[in-house]
Amino acid sequence: MRDLEGRVALITGGSKGIGLATASLLACRGAHVVICARRRDALEAARATIAAPGGNAEAIVLDVTDYDAFATPRANGIRGSIVNVSATVDYSTRAPGMAARTTDTIPMGRGSEREELAEAIVFMLSDAASYIIGMALPVDGGKAAQLYIPS
Repeated sequence: MRDLEGRVALITGGSKGIGLATASLLACRGAHVVICARRRDALEAARATIAAPGGNAEAIVLDVTDYDAFATPRANGIRGSIVNVSATVDYSTRAPGMAARTTDTIPMGRGSEREELAEAIVFMLSDAASYIIGMALPVDGGKAAQLYIPS
């Protein structure tokens, strides 16, 4: 399905993890993706990954904490929907004990895959979500629902 033809997506943190998974899926669906990150080598590798199956991508070295630099790509015609992704660090490698304890509390019994998060992000950017405004979409394996179910 190439339902995002003619659209441009600016993906910060697009060289790895959720950002790269999202950029890859957007490109597969026809969007032109602009991936941004601080390291040129990682960006070029990510751009090649996206382009390999025919995706349209460009890479821009960008530190989003530099307001003027970040404002420049946005001022150059990139406008539209914004999806804020609140994600935790990769605990499986940085804090394996905490990762195991956290995973044990998720009703689905596992952490998410990057591609699962990317699917939700792409949905929120698609026409299928055109009537959704100002809402949070928890993609958390049922954790948010668990917090509201009486024990």
